Amino acid sequence: MIGGTADSRFGLVGYFALESSSMLTLKHHKSLTVKRWAEFGFEHQVLMIANELNRAASSLKRNDPAEVRMCYERALELMQLTLCVTTGFNRLRELARAKEVLAGLYIAEKPQLQENSLLLNALVGLSPKAHSMLNPEVPSRK
Repeated sequence: MIGGTADSRFGLVGYFALESSSMLTLKHHKSLTVKRWAEFGFEHQVLMIANELNRAASSLKRNDPAEVRMCYERALELMQLTLCVTTGFNRLRELARAKEVLAGLYIAEKPQLQENSLLLNALVGLSPKAHSMLNPEVPSRK
């Protein structure tokens, strides 16, 4: 069972209980703290979330709904950590929207591969460095 509290910044249902300013209760990334996550660059954070969405896509293709759900849970954890350490209104707004879409995929009875792919592309598009790392043949938007 997934518990959580309301995220007062965005009015979204949070996946985690915020225990203190730097500690989240995580189900899958138990040893990862907000402080440690903040040490990674934004592109690295985006790539780690993208990795979970790639895993979800593979699981969708294999018709493995239990694994898809686990991938989305892990991605939600990483997304929440990223929201906690991100500054700048525009980036926060886009990440919050991406989290909302991700949460929709998580609760969907049958998530669609196309929606997963659209979210993945939108997320990676938030970081020109991450975009160019995943798409070396496509020029990144700067």
